[in-house]
Amino acid sequence: MTVCVFSDFKYKIVTSELKIKTMIKKTILTALSSIVLIFSSFGQAPDSFKYQAVVRNTGGIILNNQAVGIRLKIEQGAIGGTAIYTETFAATTNAYGIVNLEIGTGTTTDDFTTIDWENGPYYMETAVDYLGGMSYVVMGTSQLMSVPYALHSKTTSDKFFKSMQGGKVDVGNVVSTETIKIIGVSFPKPFTNPPNVICTAAEEPGTIFDDSFNITVREITTTGFVMVVNRVDGSWWGQDVDAFWLAFE
Repeated sequence: MTVCVFSDFKYKIVTSELKIKTMIKKTILTALSSIVLIFSSFGQAPDSFKYQAVVRNTGGIILNNQAVGIRLKIEQGAIGGTAIYTETFAATTNAYGIVNLEIGTGTTTDDFTTIDWENGPYYMETAVDYLGGMSYVVMGTSQLMSVPYALHSKTTSDKFFKSMQGGKVDVGNVVSTETIKIIGVSFPKPFTNPPNVICTAAEEPGTIFDDSFNITVREITTTGFVMVVNRVDGSWWGQDVDAFWLAFE
């Protein structure tokens, strides 16, 4: 009898757990269907981030498997503040009325990459055309509480360096007893001030040589510099050497 009572008690516990889990699932689904806008976790794409929303009509009915037009507007400073980016999407909701979009990839005449994410706060206004056209009805505006790490780090790195350029120079070889080769390099665009320049030498892909080189940078101006390539472990070299440079201010 003790075993039977214990089994019955265990059955009741399991049954109660199932009921609780069912109630939790129903509560989650009810909460989900009552939310108009749902932001997903931000992705790591360099020039975009993910956005998810449940689309309901003015009567509160979730629109399942329906074509909708969506306009997203990013405002700076406050709700109704300066609109710095606007884009539109022609989307289709899934069986649960959800649309999945990627902010920064819609139809727009603005430049998403110029947004300074460090200079917030930012808000996003969402407007929908329930018939899939462009007669949008504003659903609401929510603050963007965070921004993608990749986007934030990109804008902060741009602030760390005013400008940056780089390139490759075909140094070639020398066929005499000379160990030095002097090459002039011009920047694709002039700098405001003479920049810092870093150079390194590398052999052509697919070749194997044991020569070592040192590159000295001289006469740096806003428009270019002089590169002095010197073999440090011998005299002349016959291999085809490349030099890579990076200039920044």
